[in-house]
Amino acid sequence: KKLGGKVIVKKVVKAKYLWDLICTAAWRSAEPGLHFLDRSNKRSNTAYFEQLIATNPCGEQPLGAWAVCNLGAINLSAYVHGEEFDYKNFEKDVRTAIRFLDNVIDDTYYFYPEIEKIAKDIRRTGLGILGLADALIKMKLRYGAPETEETLRKIFETLRNNAYDASSDIAKEKGAFPRFKAEKYLKGYHIQKLPHPIRDKIAKNGIRNAVLLTIAPTGTTSLISGVSSGVEPVYEFEFIRRDRLGEHKMYHPLFEAWKKAHPNEEKPDYFVSANDLTPEEHVMVQAIAQEYIDSSISKTVNAPNAHTPEDVKNLYMLAYDHGLKGITYMRDGSREGVLSRVEEKKEVAPATLPKEIVRAPRPMMVE
Repeated sequence: KKLGGKVIVKKVVKAKYLWDLICTAAWRSAEPGLHFLDRSNKRSNTAYFEQLIATNPCGEQPLGAWAVCNLGAINLSAYVHGEEFDYKNFEKDVRTAIRFLDNVIDDTYYFYPEIEKIAKDIRRTGLGILGLADALIKMKLRYGAPETEETLRKIFETLRNNAYDASSDIAKEKGAFPRFKAEKYLKGYHIQKLPHPIRDKIAKNGIRNAVLLTIAPTGTTSLISGVSSGVEPVYEFEFIRRDRLGEHKMYHPLFEAWKKAHPNEEKPDYFVSANDLTPEEHVMVQAIAQEYIDSSISKTVNAPNAHTPEDVKNLYMLAYDHGLKGITYMRDGSREGVLSRVEEKKEVAPATLPKEIVRAPRPMMVE
């Protein structure tokens, strides 16, 4: 249209039909999630020169053509000592992490020159978190509860403010990202929410990284760290593990430690799992985080099996009304074998192998 070309309409689809289809499919199979791309564009730090066209599969990173982002996450659980959060060391480590991720941009090998140009023009980083649910449990705060909101805001505000302040310090030392235009950048939605001293510093020094913060799923890294993933609650505190030695009842480490110290006592309400929360409580936590995260967030809203397609519609509208950029939905039991509660033991047929099979040499110990 902008070029004056003729528009040919191939098909007209009613919005309500499409909306019903999306919500029913999500209810049935947990796909598709939603991403509000117009909102991501309007609120993007790079809106004055870049159009975001799609997100990565998990939805936390809306990007323009050829654009990339390198991710890193800080384990919040490690900062809780005696039910208190260590903000001083957290601030220091956020600043180190931003410098680390900025260095990655220059030390990466790029397979395509187009990607290298965009990466170095924008210098986008994706610093985020993992272990939030574990940190809240250590502080005896219930995930999703109103009384937890103040602590969540303080954590995410500390993350945001120190990331931006550090990036501006690096800009003074090494130069701002090449597409930086102070007047336009400072009008950005997320930039306008920064404290005045940080905005003044950006106006003076520039900023090294156009976009700084992302909350990714952190699936593998959270497993390695032994904590909850991303911004998610603990999925289950008790679960069944099946291996060659049979079935074993396993417990989340913090819950196991509590059980040993408090035998035969009722579980405190701050041990709340994903399926114990209402979908609205899931959205509340994500909405608080989104206020401080300049990119987007990967977060699954877990819902009970009894949820209806109409509930999905209400949830998706709630997500939009609360300022989310994206949302993923998972009704318990809607995807067989994927994050569903173990209600009963199911008989599994033994796998059949070919008669002749070539086996690779195997070490004495494997993990």
